Amino acid sequence: MPQTARTPLPGTGQSDVVRKRSSRKDEILAVGARLFYERGYVNATLKDVAGALGMSAPAIYRHFSGKQDLLRAVLLSSSQRFADAVASEAGQTHDLDSILHRLAEASVTLSQFWEVRERDARHLRREDRDEISRRMHVVSRAVRTELGALRPELSPDQSAVLTRAVLAVFTMPSAYGSRAQPDDLPAMLARIARRIVDTPASRLEPRVLIEVPTSVGSAALSKRERVLHEATRLFGEHGYESVSMEDLGQAVGMSAASLYHYYSGKAEIFTSIFRRGLEWLAIDRAHHPPDDASITARMRAFLESYTRLALTWHDVFVLFVRERAALVRIEEGSIVRSYRDYFNNGLVLLREARPDLSAREARGLLACVVSVINDLAITPQEPTQGPDPRMTGTVLTDIAFDLLDVV
Repeated sequence: MPQTARTPLPGTGQSDVVRKRSSRKDEILAVGARLFYERGYVNATLKDVAGALGMSAPAIYRHFSGKQDLLRAVLLSSSQRFADAVASEAGQTHDLDSILHRLAEASVTLSQFWEVRERDARHLRREDRDEISRRMHVVSRAVRTELGALRPELSPDQSAVLTRAVLAVFTMPSAYGSRAQPDDLPAMLARIARRIVDTPASRLEPRVLIEVPTSVGSAALSKRERVLHEATRLFGEHGYESVSMEDLGQAVGMSAASLYHYYSGKAEIFTSIFRRGLEWLAIDRAHHPPDDASITARMRAFLESYTRLALTWHDVFVLFVRERAALVRIEEGSIVRSYRDYFNNGLVLLREARPDLSAREARGLLACVVSVINDLAITPQEPTQGPDPRMTGTVLTDIAFDLLDVV
């Protein structure tokens, strides 16, 4: 009697084993990305990842050699998926609108990527960081190539600015999480990115410079101010969790014990930096147009104020963007609430200017605009002809204002 082929029982065939291992690895990657996003690399542990998956910590090592290897895999796999989103398949090309829609979908699916990369990639080896950058350069090159073909009248510098602004839109889901996400977020992101692409060239020509003050050498500051000055630099370069009181003391030329004559600890130093930013915003806001001024004037004043903060208090601004998670963990909430109140004021203005938007749509739009300012203000420029960096201020404000479509 001829024997019939037998189908392996589920979980017993080699293909099932491979699929199961691959599925488990993908689950670890997803949970790892979420925990790195929520807690930061320093505070997230493999034990946390294992616990979230209902498995033992040693089981993680069947897939990854350690926490750094997991972070590496999270960022490399995500950056590759972004690169794949703009890749042309055999015999097929993607126009700019198609690329924008594919990037929008990827940015929502991989919503933790941008923030984890911005904050935690420093913990990877140089060659891994370079590989992630190479893959993301594939993305920016694809956008810039299609933008140049569509807008041949733009100068190389103008194309570069618009490319960066377009990509900044896709960081919004990572920076603001579910709080600001409207329904059909990918379509909204693609529309906003396309609006940036259509920015008139005249809006990319600066008219009034926003002066960026020359930094004061730390030697000219009091000891208390020198501590804040050096702490801002070190926290920005290495992250709050990776900087110790000993590091701060060495940077200002005193012992760690001596720092306690000026501050109660690292947390107070950190929060003092943010309070300085709030003080500046309060002073700047006092010069805003009165409540009976036009909504156009008040909305633009809000954007100009935020842009000035980004450019004149650049190091503090970098901390605000990159180290918000640390601030939430160590601070009682007053600073975070104050910053949220500031943005809620902008949201109130936008709802007044754009009554056609729902609350969720307005929040999502403002979050995208802020993401564009954040990225263009923080990311070092790579100009082809070296324009004055102070010119960025008006260009940033003009792009942001146009995106809000306030008349």
